[in-house]
Amino acid sequence: MKSIVIATIIVSVIMSLVFGAFAFLRVRLKGRFYALPSMFIGQALYATFYAIELTRPDVAGVLGCLGFEYLGIQILILALFFMVRDFKGKETASPWLFIGAAVIPVVTVILGFTVESHELLYIAPYVRRVQGLTVIDFDKGPWYWVNVLVVYGIYCYSVVEFGRIVRNGNSGRRTQAMVMLAGCFIPIIESFIYLAGLTPAGIDLSPVAFALGSVFFYTGFFKYRLFDMHPIARDAVFEHMHDAALVIDGEGAIVDFNKTARILFPPLADDRSSITFSDLCGAYPALRGVLDKDGSIASLMMPDGQERCFEAQRSRVSGKGGRAVGSLLLLYDVTDRELLQERLRDQASLDDLTRVANRRKFYELAEIELERARRYGHPIGFAVMDMNGFKSINDLYGHKAGDDALRLAAKLCVDALRSCDIVGRIGGDEFAFVFPECDETDAATAASKIRFVVGQATFSNQSAIVRLSAAVGSVGSIGPAHPDLEELLALADRRMYADKPRSKADKAAARA
Repeated sequence: MKSIVIATIIVSVIMSLVFGAFAFLRVRLKGRFYALPSMFIGQALYATFYAIELTRPDVAGVLGCLGFEYLGIQILILALFFMVRDFKGKETASPWLFIGAAVIPVVTVILGFTVESHELLYIAPYVRRVQGLTVIDFDKGPWYWVNVLVVYGIYCYSVVEFGRIVRNGNSGRRTQAMVMLAGCFIPIIESFIYLAGLTPAGIDLSPVAFALGSVFFYTGFFKYRLFDMHPIARDAVFEHMHDAALVIDGEGAIVDFNKTARILFPPLADDRSSITFSDLCGAYPALRGVLDKDGSIASLMMPDGQERCFEAQRSRVSGKGGRAVGSLLLLYDVTDRELLQERLRDQASLDDLTRVANRRKFYELAEIELERARRYGHPIGFAVMDMNGFKSINDLYGHKAGDDALRLAAKLCVDALRSCDIVGRIGGDEFAFVFPECDETDAATAASKIRFVVGQATFSNQSAIVRLSAAVGSVGSIGPAHPDLEELLALADRRMYADKPRSKADKAAARA
């Protein structure tokens, strides 16, 4: 039995050293945290001196190994604590956190090296020989239980955190957490068996349990690439990124998503295991087609009722050999950009004062409508309006009153006309209109309506009531041989000036 136990522990030491070396090289290469290799080194140190302890013939020889054993155990549990934090994506530990976490382990190590001079750890220790192995028996001192509470506390913390990720995490994270959870459970189970006195001959088999646990950590480290898809990188970049991210497999199933996607699409949280992208498109029709074209803009309703714009970007996810196994869909919130572009478009096309089309935009739209009328042989009408007495309003009441008059006239015209009609301010107090599908008679009717609604309008300026008046000239043309736009507007302008005497007379009659 002695040979088997010692050989098993030596194998566990070799395994821990090998795993520690590989882990150290990997994390150094990637600039990552050193908790995992530190844990392997700690358990190798513990197992080495435990093997020596089992071969010592007397109490003094056994007690001489305890300090190194406790040093290895404290390195192991501290490394496990910080590895769990690292896996959860916590920020790098501050010096104060490290010092606080190390206080009890440091005291335990000191007491372990000075165990012969006090009874805080072991009371009345003695040894017995069991099948050629030295086993120490003792009554447990108060600090022994402190150490047990710390060790079990950190292991329980690890189990709880890994279990929480297994329950709530996404698919890749769940696999990682299950591997880590298995690596934690084996030493815990062995410790309970040992403390219950159920191990063969009362021998502590913790080094063997640590070695078996190392197999799971090794598997997770290399097979599941725990540190290639590092928790900090995933949590900080993927899980907490501002933009929504969806991972879609080759069958169209959504296999992973981040917190933003979960908030944006509540069905993901309700049915993570089976929902497909097609299902999501059924609930959010704006998503249809975003996988087919990068840069697509989708307007989605947020849970708070606000509508926001998202730009979709798709990246291929490749497996071994470069074979496509799925895709990553990122939805960038571009609402602010779209609003800015809309404001810029408005500034480039709308008159700042009246919010109707400015001169450049009016001529652009008018040419489009005229060309459409030519192409299909449809009629089209135009009109030009000039405010009567506008200079007098500015002179008598000030420029603010003049601005109010222009804003009111523009609003009245927009409200009086059809939604397809075009209204533009082309000069100081001069407006122009396009009436699609209107002949000469229809254009004249629209012009009369404009003249009437503007002529009936009044507004208050301090104690005075200001009445508006306008002269309007119109022209209509039946396609397809329409004259040029400039010619049509010039004719409407001449008719507007011909309307001036009558419209001024109407205004004078209204004042009387």
